Parts: sequence; C-alpha cells; structure tokens
Amino acid sequence: MLRTIEAACPAASEGAGGGNPPSVSTPHPRAQPPPRICRWPPMRRISGALVVAAALAVPAGAAARNNDSQHPSSIDGDAGACHLRGLNAAAKELARTAQITAEVVSTDHEGSYVRVSLATLHSYEPFIPITPREGRRYGSGAYLVAAAGTENSYIVTARAANGNTFSIAREQTGEIIQFDRVCGVRHSW
Repeated sequence: MLRTIEAACPAASEGAGGGNPPSVSTPHPRAQPPPRICRWPPMRRISGALVVAAALAVPAGAAARNNDSQHPSSIDGDAGACHLRGLNAAAKELARTAQITAEVVSTDHEGSYVRVSLATLHSYEPFIPITPREGRRYGSGAYLVAAAGTENSYIVTARAANGNTFSIAREQTGEIIQFDRVCGVRHSW
C-alpha cells in the first residue's frame, strides 16, 4: 500500500511542486532521489489480538479442509486421527507392496512362503520400512509390523502413522483376504 507521492498522494505533491523537496540535494545529475512515500488511503491500525486470531484461523481452516495432507507428527493424541485417509492409504500401499514381495519370495523358493518375514521382505525390497523410524524417514510414517509365512500361506501387516493396521493374508486355499483395524474396529477392505 506504500506508493510514491506523485502516484498516490496528488494533493501532497502539489505543494512540493511535484519535484524534490528543497532540503534534499541530488549528489549526481543522473542519480535518482529516494522516492517519498505516503500512506494513501490512510491506514487504520489493526488490533494485535485480531492479527493473532487471523493467523491461527487460516491454518486451522486449511487443515480442516484437507485432512489427507496432515503430517503424522501433527496428529499425535488427536481422537479423529484414526480416520485420516491419507495416512491409511500409505499403509494400504505398503501392505500391497509387501504382498507382491511375498509372492516374489515364494517364486524364488519353489512356491513356499516359509521364508516370508520382515527381514526377508526388507532384504528383497529395501524401501519397505520395518521400523517406525524408517517409516518416518520415507515420509508417510507407515511401516511393516508383521510378516510370516507357512508352506502355503502368509500374512503381512502394515501400520499407518495414526496407528491403524492393514493386513493381507493368503489362506492355504489360495484365497487372498484383506482386512484392517481402523479406530480399533476390524473391517475388510
């Protein structure tokens, strides 16, 4: 809102003759004097409490509109955190990646899932986080919490940053079952 006197304060520049005030001297003919400024239209003072309230309201409103983009560290202790779909999606994706990797382990070991474990899946696919620290380092906060297999079946479970778990199991019959525990309640997905 700060503008030069000539552009924004025509009444102020009329009295000064439109040029430099007499007390300002120009050191060199080509040098431009610093512009004189005024506040036009007149500014009103805003209460400090109002500024603080506005500064707090804008981020809170943006977070309420876009729950998927909240960072895991900002939701600790939040009762509604278990419903944040963005965090859940990262864990679902991780569970699917672990499922594919378990199938690769089986292919390499003549169809047996006995060697499916956290360490084995992590060795096949190093970007599968198996600790909370690795999950945070990769950005989503999701990590693999369990992986186990038998001759004909396996189960892999990923935990989201909000605590929800997502599992994919292969039954001995070959049927694939997907289930989760969101806010403490089990569902299929």
